[in-house]
Amino acid sequence: MKRHQLKCTGQTVHRFKGGFYSNPKTIFDKLEEHGIRVQDSLFPWFVVYDFEAMLVPIKESNSDKLTWIQRHDPISVSVCSNVEGFTESHCIVDPTAQSLVQHMVDYMTKIALISYKLAKEKFADAFDQLEADIENPYRALLEDDDEEGYKLDAFLYDEELQEKNEKKKKVFQKLKEELEAYCS
Repeated sequence: MKRHQLKCTGQTVHRFKGGFYSNPKTIFDKLEEHGIRVQDSLFPWFVVYDFEAMLVPIKESNSDKLTWIQRHDPISVSVCSNVEGFTESHCIVDPTAQSLVQHMVDYMTKIALISYKLAKEKFADAFDQLEADIENPYRALLEDDDEEGYKLDAFLYDEELQEKNEKKKKVFQKLKEELEAYCS
């Protein structure tokens, strides 16, 4: 390596983008930009798990520089959550790793479904507001308008405003999808 370093002229050049890092906007930041305020945006539900494994002796996986003595084979997993109905530890024992993981995922899916329902209830006001804006985006345009005499009939036949309205509708639909993803 020392000999190579003496003769080599090609050094590694590190290039960094530079600038400041800015956090991407959360779904709640985006909702607030559109007049939908969520006071408590914390997602309070979680799942924890812990695997236990057996050490199984092995002999055939050796290499020139490495000797394998044992491998970890998962034998059990405990799953617990703060979601109502799942607050007691649930232990799953299965000697087949694939089956063990499948049972764990099935159990965690049950927890996730309840957590999703709870999140939908918690953020119901935001979902209702988004639904109202998707169903009637004209309402949002009227609320944003500064002119007192502006009437719905005035832009029902205006193509430019209808295009703007459709774009706004798509924005609200995308926000709803992002909030759904946050809840799941």
